[in-house]
Amino acid sequence: MKIISLSGARKNIQLLVILSVFILGNIIGINSTSNYQADESYYIYSAMRMNETGNWLVPYYEDNVARFQKPILFYWFVGLVYKIAGFGIAQARLISLFIALLNLILVYKFTRLLFNNAKVSLYSVLILSSNFMYLIYSKVAATDIALFFFMNLAVYFLYKGYKHGSRNNLISGYLFSGLAVATKGPLGLLIPFSAIVIFLFYNEGLQGVKKVISFPGILLFLISALFWPLLMYIKFGSAFTGHFINAEVKSRVAYSIVTQLKNLIYYIHTFLRYAHIWIILLGIRLFSRKRSWEITLNKEKGSLLLIWILSVLLLFSLFITMHRSRYILPLFFPLSVLTAVYLQDISSRAIKIISLSAFLLFVTVNGFLPTILKPEAIKPLCRKIKDNSRKIIAVGVPQRSRVWIRLFAGRDADHVMDDPDGLIRIRDEKLYLIIEKDLWIQTSPDLKIKGHIIGESYYNFKKKFRDKYFWHSFIKGIKKGMLKKEMRSLINKHRLWFLLVEIG
Repeated sequence: MKIISLSGARKNIQLLVILSVFILGNIIGINSTSNYQADESYYIYSAMRMNETGNWLVPYYEDNVARFQKPILFYWFVGLVYKIAGFGIAQARLISLFIALLNLILVYKFTRLLFNNAKVSLYSVLILSSNFMYLIYSKVAATDIALFFFMNLAVYFLYKGYKHGSRNNLISGYLFSGLAVATKGPLGLLIPFSAIVIFLFYNEGLQGVKKVISFPGILLFLISALFWPLLMYIKFGSAFTGHFINAEVKSRVAYSIVTQLKNLIYYIHTFLRYAHIWIILLGIRLFSRKRSWEITLNKEKGSLLLIWILSVLLLFSLFITMHRSRYILPLFFPLSVLTAVYLQDISSRAIKIISLSAFLLFVTVNGFLPTILKPEAIKPLCRKIKDNSRKIIAVGVPQRSRVWIRLFAGRDADHVMDDPDGLIRIRDEKLYLIIEKDLWIQTSPDLKIKGHIIGESYYNFKKKFRDKYFWHSFIKGIKKGMLKKEMRSLINKHRLWFLLVEIG
């Protein structure tokens, strides 16, 4: 393989340019609720509650029930930023963006550790930073990017400790695996250690596996990973263990072969969908030379990357019953390095242009497209609330969207309902009503007389863009030559509209 060297200054400038474009692309729309992922509301709301109540040990959601679904570390990240910079969506998302930036630097260092080649390292950064799933979750205030980063750090230090015989690096690997567990649970242990242990056993047998065993590291892992679960068990007892066993273990383990096969097909499809152009380029490169696969498989470094990828893919396919596209995010780190190895000696100008164009296109699309396609709904209505003495009643507002009422109106909704029937029991004459439009139509005539609509907005489509009935009607309308006004009416019928009604 041809090794191409770059001067230190040129290498640093190129890396800085890639990172700068990545940051600028993700800053766009970072304060918008239009591109939020559902789980964000849990961390944002709970972190606000931590700052207001001073209880930093137990996260609570709006129902005042302790939230055991995820460990405490990411709640602390968001809560600490809120304590310093105040409440807001951008503040919470900047944590993920900062961690994503660190992860790009890590993939550069990891590739240099493996191959000591500046061009391969730059390619790996370019490939990972243009992965659309990575771009999406780089500005989502949820655990995925933090988990991704800590697991990658664990593999990096464990491999470095194995190669250099460094006790401190091994201990660091165990520590970061513990922090990954403290971020999202047992996956922080299973993914990095399954990749490293299988890799070492494949290359050196049990003697290789013994090289990464560190008793101080194990102790540090146990402290960092188990401190919060132990405290929760002491405080809540069987309520915590029952939730963990039933909701986090039994309900998620895949027992059926049919489920496992469906998962495997789903994740392979997801893998190809998000790897897009890089898979095509990798395929062209691999089959342009004889024995390309054999070269990778027979090399120690190539086997580490392939085993890492397969560990993630098979772990979620065979053992986890639920499938979510974001679950395979961890395999894109080794895939980026593997792809970079095969693309580094391509001198074709066309390939270079395609690579850079893909990077710029995906960064730009990730910045602008969500705001265009998914307008904000609750946020603009909350901005119209001026009278803080009035109660706020939310009717038909999804639980995960009610956090925006708390964030932008400065307080929780005083009453929450799933249907308008409960409005009959409301005796207050002066209040704000945030209600789904279809439900407002169903309310009593007396209430409609008392209230007047001061704002309306919509969120996405009722059944998103996968609604085949919408697309059938849309295409049929085009064929019939429907006018612009009629097409707009058709689109509006498929939108989820909300109203802000001032009563009294």
